[in-house]
Amino acid sequence: MLFNTSYFRVLCQSESISSAAEKLHVSHQNLSKYIQNLEREYGMALFIRAPKLTLTEAGKAVLESMQDIAIIEQNLQTRLMEIRHSDVGTLRVGAPEGRFRVVFPKIMARMRERYPRVRVKPLAAPSYQLRKLLLLNELDVALMDQVFSDPTQFRSWAAMEEKLYLVVSDELLKQYFPKPFPAGQACFEEGVDLTDFLDLPFILNSANSISRRCVDEWLLAHERKIQPVLELPQLDVQILLSACNYGACFCWSMYLPLIEEQNRLHMENPLHVFPLRAFSARNQILLVSLKNKTLPAYGKAFCQLVRESYERFVAPGFLKTHSIMLNRNKKEE
Repeated sequence: MLFNTSYFRVLCQSESISSAAEKLHVSHQNLSKYIQNLEREYGMALFIRAPKLTLTEAGKAVLESMQDIAIIEQNLQTRLMEIRHSDVGTLRVGAPEGRFRVVFPKIMARMRERYPRVRVKPLAAPSYQLRKLLLLNELDVALMDQVFSDPTQFRSWAAMEEKLYLVVSDELLKQYFPKPFPAGQACFEEGVDLTDFLDLPFILNSANSISRRCVDEWLLAHERKIQPVLELPQLDVQILLSACNYGACFCWSMYLPLIEEQNRLHMENPLHVFPLRAFSARNQILLVSLKNKTLPAYGKAFCQLVRESYERFVAPGFLKTHSIMLNRNKKEE
């Protein structure tokens, strides 16, 4: 085969031959000759040189085939490595930033115990970027929202179906619901009505997020409004701000252990978590890899560890002990 696949991939991601040559540590002249030889071999132009370096339709076809070839080569290397040493290799994994901090640290520690000679290379990035890196074969497996997983391109395993919860600090509850409220399980079992909490200040996710869309759709359907004091994409940071009485927030199931940890550290002002009554919002979380990619044994083990870790996210016991039966009388105007 005439072409060096790494050269071609870098050219595809660069705006000029000069910038690609700099990244590859080769001369502009050698890289230009490489392109000319490649185009002579296929009898077609693969790149448009100006105003910036872009692929022609023929170039896009070559890139797609190169990606398939690279995966086949990688699958072969994986099989050979497992025949030789099943516990040696590199695993490139990714997850959205907030979920990464909640899920991956403990799993990476367990992977190191089980596979000390496997190098796990983690990446925290938005789901849309993880999807792109998977397609470029620059990630082996990623945790992402279902909306970003195309079944024609990816193989996926259901990790968990999340529910959306309301999170309010004890201080904020006392401020807006000043009359005594007994602890109990009723609001955990039945959920609370979001309408009762709309006077509270809220920290909301960014407008294009799944949780924000769910909240906005509910507000629109019920002809209600909310008082946002801050928009922030990191749900774990929202939880920390809620613990400082900055505002109430919403969180998915995966973030509940973070609240449990926060409450252990700050028992004087615990965060209260409420399921939302008549709130059907759900979010499917998937583990995703390229459809034609073979994961090594340690890659499959990593996925299994992720799935096992979700058992504690589905119905954490602390919810029943930290939920509150609210007195419906709101703070007097």
